[in-house]
Amino acid sequence: MIQKTVRSPLPQVLTPQEMQAVLMAADAFRRAPKPDLRHFMLVRLLLSTGIKKIECLNLHPNHIHLDAADGPYLFVRYASPAHRFKERKIPLPADWVEAYPEYARRYNLDRQVFPWSPRRLEYLLEDLSNAAGLEKHLSFSMCRWTCALNDWLSGMEAEKIRQKLGVSKIQWRELSQKLMRLAAQHDETMHAASGEDAPAADTP
Repeated sequence: MIQKTVRSPLPQVLTPQEMQAVLMAADAFRRAPKPDLRHFMLVRLLLSTGIKKIECLNLHPNHIHLDAADGPYLFVRYASPAHRFKERKIPLPADWVEAYPEYARRYNLDRQVFPWSPRRLEYLLEDLSNAAGLEKHLSFSMCRWTCALNDWLSGMEAEKIRQKLGVSKIQWRELSQKLMRLAAQHDETMHAASGEDAPAADTP
């Protein structure tokens, strides 16, 4: 029998236009007559840092360092020594940092930065899907992959992306292959939109 290589399906990501629509929807919730900052604080953090759902749920206010000498950052921590390689510092975007004090006051943050159930946070993302008119189902995973792809397309070094995502070098092998394919897919879409022929993609 001839053995065929099977590629796992690519994860869904947001296009630049979809991401802009999501952020605009989040900002609309933030600036509504009855402001709700949760949508903005959640999705802006996910799209900027690429953290996982469990990491988001485990965020404590003392993991947020707004006055660090080298700039505001999020410190992703793990209790188990076995997961120490996943611990990392990730820079925080300026608009998220600006909104954080008001958010912290309004929701009386004590033990968690997002003191709601996983399901409630998923509902917040669903609200954004609907408000932005997405056909896709916005999720933690989609935000994580979108963040990684944006970093890849921006020219960030592969090793820095791996460290930012908190994955092992073994996990990175498959993840980086998917990012290459997503980047090639992105380039094809952009060239098609501009009416130009897409360059031949390199074979991973």
